[in-house]
Amino acid sequence: MRRSILVAALLLAAPAAGQTLALPETAPWASREADGRIAGLGVDIARLIAEEAGMPEARLVAMPGARVAAELAAGAADFTLTPRWPGGESAGPFLAETLVVPFAAFARRGVALARPEDLRGLETVAIMRGIRYGTAAESDPAIRWVEEKDLEQALRKLAAGRIDAVAGTSVAILAVARRLGLEEALGDRLRLGAGAFWLQAGPAAAGTPAAGALAAAIGRLRADGRIDALVARHAGPDWQVLPRPGS
Repeated sequence: MRRSILVAALLLAAPAAGQTLALPETAPWASREADGRIAGLGVDIARLIAEEAGMPEARLVAMPGARVAAELAAGAADFTLTPRWPGGESAGPFLAETLVVPFAAFARRGVALARPEDLRGLETVAIMRGIRYGTAAESDPAIRWVEEKDLEQALRKLAAGRIDAVAGTSVAILAVARRLGLEEALGDRLRLGAGAFWLQAGPAAAGTPAAGALAAAIGRLRADGRIDALVARHAGPDWQVLPRPGS
């Protein structure tokens, strides 16, 4: 009898197999390859977390960002890695801060950008359609913002001299520029703020052993720098866009 109770307790404490982690299908976080597999920085981070949590069998799926919260709330997905948007808790609780990423403006080479005020003198500053980061610069009426559908389009226009700067998360801009071979088009860069990506659980997955194992894994990976090192492999060593000395 005691043995049966012990076995049952161990089964309840172990992460369940077949957990599904949904990621927004947008570069560089998750993109679909020609063979149908998904790849990208978000995929690699999610896989690293799952393996550290003892859940290498976790299923990673990519879908339009607008669907992720709905799938999570409905129980079709168990977890996601997502920015902590206002009101996002309606889809399920946020469990662990995973990665802090700068929001930054990158000017094309030859365009001076040292202070936020310098953005006001530029002809156009691109930002991704429908995405806002809550920084002071975004509400500055003197900055001529233009919306672009994605970073690939924005960076190609930057390289062609059609826009003066691109704003977004530094990780995404640097990773996409590297993939397109457009790193040399990027000149001055300016950190405007920062935001965090979190592990979020759907209502049915919150409080499960899997949720606890994933959150604990993130804590270990952040403490020993493995998540930051993975980001650097995708976006380069300067992805944190640290202030210049004396600025």
